Parts: sequence; structure tokens; C-alpha cells
Amino acid sequence: MRSRTERYSKKWRVGALLASPVVALVMLGALMQPSASAQGVQANYSATAGKVFATAVAPLAASNWFVTAVVNSAGDLEVITWYNNTSSSQIQRFGTFTAGAVAAMQYGPVLAVAPIASDRFVVALANSSSELELIVFAMDLVGNISRQGSV
Repeated sequence: MRSRTERYSKKWRVGALLASPVVALVMLGALMQPSASAQGVQANYSATAGKVFATAVAPLAASNWFVTAVVNSAGDLEVITWYNNTSSSQIQRFGTFTAGAVAAMQYGPVLAVAPIASDRFVVALANSSSELELIVFAMDLVGNISRQGSV
């Protein structure tokens, strides 16, 4: 029997290739300033969080905060809060919350995140039963994440 990681990595290979560059471009666009050089836009700084199979990103109303929802290498939903520290030119990782298995779909996991209040956001995903699940999370003043509920 194949391990959970093998099962997800084979089914999500195409999805990861398609999702990751798109999300990377969205994140870079949010964190870059236009450059007058002939090369166009250039990244100012970046951060990493390990191997993932799918990603979604959304800004939060709190100044310079954003959230990523990823399917980690174990096939679980992992939500991470980040702070864009413009004074030190760093993206700082803060809270992390792991919320359970995500379904392995034919073309990769389906995952989206959206802000719904200044300190709350919702993640939409296909859960381990392949059913749509919406999970609401809250972020406190220092970036810690807590699960508020789901449907």
C-alpha cells in the first residue's frame, strides 16, 4: 500500500505545478514595487515555508498582514500568517494552524482563502471526504491563528 505522501504527490503533481507559480506571482505582485529598469518588476525580498502541493494567499485588513493556506507534504491543510515588515525588508512567519486532511483530486487539491473581517478569514477546500468545507479562522494581534468553526 502506498503511503499518504506518495498518494498525494502523484495526484497533485500537475496541480502543484499549476498552482504554485500562479500563487508565487500573486505574492510577488503584492510585495514588489515597480522598477524603472529595463528588466521590469523585481522582487525586494521573500520567505519560504517548505514543500507544499497547493497554495492560496489573501491579504488581511490588518496592515501588512497576509495569510497562506497550503496543502503540506502530509496532505493536510496548513494555514500560516505572515507579516510584511517593510521597515526591515523581511516577510516574517507568525502563526501556523494544521486543520486536517484535504482530498486528493484528479488535478490537484482545490483550495481558496479570503478575508471576511479585519481579523478573520475563511478557507474553502475539498475535505478528506471530497466534500466542500468552509473553515473560519481568526488571527490575534501577534499573528496566532485559532479555528472558529466550519460548515
